[in-house]
Amino acid sequence: MPFDCVPAMRERQKSEQWRPGRPPTHLTLEAFTRAARLKYRDMAEEFLSLYQAANDDEAAKADSQAVRDNARISTYLWGTEWTSHCGNPVRTYFWTHRAPTPNGERRAFHGAEITYAFDNLEMLDRPWNDEDRRIASMISSCWANYIASGNPNGEGLPEWPEYHAGDPSVMDLGTSFRPEPVAAEEVIDFWKRFFATQKAW
Repeated sequence: MPFDCVPAMRERQKSEQWRPGRPPTHLTLEAFTRAARLKYRDMAEEFLSLYQAANDDEAAKADSQAVRDNARISTYLWGTEWTSHCGNPVRTYFWTHRAPTPNGERRAFHGAEITYAFDNLEMLDRPWNDEDRRIASMISSCWANYIASGNPNGEGLPEWPEYHAGDPSVMDLGTSFRPEPVAAEEVIDFWKRFFATQKAW
């Protein structure tokens, strides 16, 4: 998706460094709208009504929300396809805990849960705290149970329900350890129809 945003970066670059997962400080409302029209074409107005923005900062937040919804809904739809052909239960999750990074910042990033899942925080020199250790103990127990029996649930652990196509929810791991809605119904409907317009890889 082309973003012609080099001039915008010069205008809007904040003092803090841009990083994946943070609303992009270089994105302008004009670039967000133009990119939406290029990517979604006949569905662009519907996209822009779901992800409304009236200024650059709102556009950055709307863009981040769209990326989040895209990821969660595509996983939900994958689960629908998988369970229609496989009798084994499926469980999905969305990682939300802000893990410490080498420079001391905390953020929830792709793959951050792996160190917690194997409960080997000490392998990385990071400012771990008691909450990190509690989460690592809990999630690694879920992983061990899943490996042993195909079911992550166990005594003292939060209930992680099986995936069901008629219940668009995902397990929040890290912050609340409870199921939460994937997205609003109209948002799921939009992405489902948009995905259907795309060619298979």
